[in-house]
This record gives sequence, structure tokens and C-alpha cells, in this order.
Amino acid sequence: MFGNPLCGSVQSLTLASSCTILRALRPVTKSLATRSSKLAPASAVKQLALAYKSPYPHDHLAPPLRRKLVSPSSRANYCIHHTSSRLANVDSIAKMTSTTAADQADARLGSEVTPVHYDLTIRTDLKDLTFTGTAEITVTVHKPVPHLTLHAASPLVPEAAILGSSQLKTESARPAEHIRVDEKKERVQITFAGGEIQKGEHKIGLRWNATLDDSMLGYYKSSFPKKDGKGKAYYALTQFEPCQARRAFPAFDEPAQKATYSISLISRTGTVSLANTDVESTKHLGAGGAFPRTDLLGDQFFQSETEKEVVGKTVKTEGKTETVVDKVEQDDADFKDDWEITRFTPTPKVSTYLVAWANGEFEHIESSFTSPLTGKTIPLRVYAMWDHIKQGQLALETTAKILPIYEEIFDIAYPLPKLDTLVASDFDAGAMENWGLITGRTSLYLWDPKKSGLQAKKGIVSTQSHEVAHQWFGNVVTMEWWDNLWLNESFATLMGEVIIPDRIEPSWRVHSAFITEHLARALSLDALRSSHPVEMPCPNEETIQQIFDALTYSKGASCLKMLSNFVGEEKFLKGVSIYLKKHLYGNARTQDLMAGISEASGQDVGKMMDNWLSKTGFPLITVEETEKGLKVRQNRFFATADAT
Repeated sequence: MFGNPLCGSVQSLTLASSCTILRALRPVTKSLATRSSKLAPASAVKQLALAYKSPYPHDHLAPPLRRKLVSPSSRANYCIHHTSSRLANVDSIAKMTSTTAADQADARLGSEVTPVHYDLTIRTDLKDLTFTGTAEITVTVHKPVPHLTLHAASPLVPEAAILGSSQLKTESARPAEHIRVDEKKERVQITFAGGEIQKGEHKIGLRWNATLDDSMLGYYKSSFPKKDGKGKAYYALTQFEPCQARRAFPAFDEPAQKATYSISLISRTGTVSLANTDVESTKHLGAGGAFPRTDLLGDQFFQSETEKEVVGKTVKTEGKTETVVDKVEQDDADFKDDWEITRFTPTPKVSTYLVAWANGEFEHIESSFTSPLTGKTIPLRVYAMWDHIKQGQLALETTAKILPIYEEIFDIAYPLPKLDTLVASDFDAGAMENWGLITGRTSLYLWDPKKSGLQAKKGIVSTQSHEVAHQWFGNVVTMEWWDNLWLNESFATLMGEVIIPDRIEPSWRVHSAFITEHLARALSLDALRSSHPVEMPCPNEETIQQIFDALTYSKGASCLKMLSNFVGEEKFLKGVSIYLKKHLYGNARTQDLMAGISEASGQDVGKMMDNWLSKTGFPLITVEETEKGLKVRQNRFFATADAT
């Protein structure tokens, strides 16, 4: 995901310049709290200073979004979610850095059952602002289990479930006897007739309903003005990162639980349906828009309802939005009872948070790029509502420019048959890297050459470069768990704001801008006592939500840039290519990336980088002259020294 992280306390604004480095390295005599055994090595400090010596020391490109939204007089220690308007309190993050094995285990689904393939069918009703869905999930059961456990969360309401074998025979299907919904843990536990589920491959059939709320999470609604000026109409889109796919369909909602997907969308005729991959077929259904029947999901399944038990009820405010339909704006004449089903080609193996779809009266502009590796021509499109579509041209042109560059850097062809970008007016993140269907906020994607300035142009280029970087780094290879989130976001930040813009617009002097925008921010935040490591434990969903902060993005990207300068950019990117190829369509951890860069550079960089990534703060080197010579000591640097 991408946005402009707006970060805490007044220091993060006043220190946003390269002079922060000098302040961090200047000699002081006051003793600070944290001893050198807990810090990055002194040898790395010199590398840090050299790595960030700006060729343009007076260039300051403060982002307009930060100037606009953060008052210089603000002194609250906060951090705005890098991709969201929600506040992630830095102090609350610091309190979560200790966890137990039991906490970690409780946050994860077991390994007894893993998904192989999802057949998803979603029926969207933009008149009633509701959606219903069915799924056939092929799973591998590794040892006998008494029940199946998946993630599911409000507003999704499970209705029925059934179990069959992967080589399905109708008579072998086992209906669910009981569904236990745990609202607090956001899980459903399904018990089937016939006792234990034996080892082997099975299919789970599921049916559910939900409302399209305006939470900007899961599958939600957004609005746009009608062309005739008489009120507004609605469209619907998804936002699943980090743990919101479970609001749209029951799933094994963890990044390591990758599977392939076949998505089908039922919608009213006259609307456009989008998903991760290209359209395979469109079939007219007529009135009612009924779900297609399958061997497992037959008429009896659609008429049944499984007994449910709800536990762990909690009072929530986020995402609990009442859906109110304005009868004036939602005129019945706007909706024909005429439906169609759009089927999309299967995806590669992908994590749940990268699955995406949308439905609405979208318009689009189109281009393409030719792969330098395969020679294939890949269609590129930008979708938006009628009032915004003309301003999507820069995003489209940027996508066409940067895709061939990424293919050559990674030496891996873009793996999907198309790449769409959907621009939305109501969007929780700045942008989101859904595989094959990038979504983003209008304020970060629309460009009017007559009104928009250079800063807005730079923002669009860096945003789209960031999201396209994820199509490989994050989508082809995904972090194993959220404690390695920095692997995704820090790398995309470095690629999107430095390496790619520098290749297509060298006059922008992006290396200097990176210092003022990211390095200075990282140093400022990391000098606070409430800071946290780049890599930190994520024992539960609350912690996962909060690590999407500026420290993760800016310090992580600064550490990667330091590493790139240390080994050389060419060897750094070669190491990334080695890493991607070795873990293609799988999951990986920090040490896997470091192994790739070590192989490409011939230097063992893992131990050096571990000090920067797994520890809080950065070191201050103090040199004192004594009668016997020089005394050198290392302490953690704080924005304010300890009281004497």
C-alpha cells in the first residue's frame, strides 16, 4: 500500500532536512540511556552517513500533503497510517513489542488444513446495497480434524456449509451440523455430519450474505454524482489488507495461506465488473440473477440454513455503519431486474489480502506495454467514474513506462494477463497493490495538466511506481507473516520514490528528496522513546493494523537504501532478483532477502542489517579527548537527553 506517512511530534517536521544526520552524529558529553550492546554497530554508522550524503544538500522537497494536513504547532506524538486516515499511536505500538509464543499461536490458524483453490461467486446488488456469496474451497487436510476453522468477520453472515471430496460424488457430500461464529476472534468453526474430517483433499461449500457499508474495509460501497446532476449513485470495491478479506468471504486469511482463485461476479447489466485477472466469459442470467448450481452447491444447499451459535460478541464502532438507501437518489427506474455473470481467468497462487474485485458504472482509458522478456503485449487500463476518467491519463502513461523497467530489473515477466488501476473517491489507503487490479484514492491519482503542479505529478509517479513494484515484491513473493511487513513496504517505497523515478525523470533529484522525506523522518521518529523496531512481533490483528506506520516505511526504506549504497545498486537489485526467483509464488522472510543480496554481492550482509532492523533506535557515537588519547563510546540517540 502507499500513502504519505505523516509523523509524530513537532521534531519530525522541523528536522526534515539532511542536517538531522549531523545532529545524530555530533559529539555530546551527556550520557544517554541505552547501552551499546543493544544498538547497531558503530561501523555501520559511518556507512549510514556516507550512504546518505546528498549530492544536493540544499534541495528540500517537502510533500504538499504533509504541509497541508499537519499543523507546525502540533505537538502530539502520533503517526498517521501510511495508507489511511486512521491514527496509529506510536506509544501503543511500543507497548506491543513483547509477546509470547501462546499469543502468536492464538493469532494464527493451525497448519492442519491448508487451502488449494477458491471458486468464489459474488452477487452485488447496488440497489439494495447488499452482496451475497458462495465459495467452493478445495483444501488439503494433513491430519484428521473434528471441524474446520476459517476466518470470517462482520458484516459477513454465514448461512450454510457443506463438505465434499475433491473428486466429488453428490452422495458423499456431508452437510454442516453446526457453525460456531466467534466475533471476537473473527473465526467460524464448522462441524459436519459424520464426525471427523479425514486426511486428504476435500471441498468446502459455503454461502453467506452481507451489507455493503461505507467502512472502506472488506467489500464496501462508495458514491459518485449522477451525470444528470440528480443525486448520487453507488459502486462497490474491495480493500482487504491486512486482515479484511474475511469481511467479504470466509477464508484462510493469512499471507502464507496462498491459493489460486477463480472469481465470478454476478451483477446488474449495464455495470462493469473487475477482478484480479482478465474476463474469461460473460453470460446473461436474466431476472433474479440466481447463483449457478454445481455438483456440490445444488438446489438443496441453497434452500438450507445451518444452525449457528455466536460467541465472543464485542461492541465495535469501526465498520459498523448502517446502510441507508435514499429513495430519491436510488430511483427504482435506475435498476433493471436483469443480471449477468462475469467469470475471470484463474489467478496464480496469491494471498487473500491481494484478492480484489469491483462493480459499478466505471469508464476507462486504455494503453498497453510490450514485455521486453516475452514479447507479449499486456493491456493496461485506468478505471474511474465519469467525472474523473479524463484525469487518469498520467497514471496510465506512468504504468506503461515503468513496467518494462521492472521486468528488466527483476528478470521476471509480469505474470498476469492485464494490469488495471481503479481510482476511487472513498478509499482507506492511499493506494493498494491488489494483483492485477491496483486501487487508489482520487487525490493521489488524478492529474489535470492545466491545474495540477509538479508536486502532484511526482506524487502520481511515485504512488504508481510503488504499487507496481509490489506486483513482484509482495505479490509474486509475499512475507510469511506481518512481522516482515517491512519487506513489502520498505522495498516498494525505495523503488517507487527513488530507483524508478530517477530512471524516468532524473531531473527530479529524488535521492535528495528521499533524505528530507524519509531518512529525516526515520531518524526523528526513531529518536523517540516510543519507537519500535522495523521488524516487530505481530501477535494479533490489533498489532498488525498499527505497524502500518511511518517508521516501518521510512526507516525500512532508509535501511535498504543504505544497503544498496553499501553493496552497489546493481548488485543490490541483482540480489533482489535472486530472492524473487528462489521464492517464486511463495512466502519468505527477511533472512531470505539478505541471502539473495549476499549471494549477488559476495558479502554477508545479514548480520549487519539485523542490527538495524531488529533493534529500536540508532547509535550516537561520542568522542572525548582525554590525557591518554581519545575515548569513544556508543549510545542510543534520543531526541531529548535524560534529565540530570
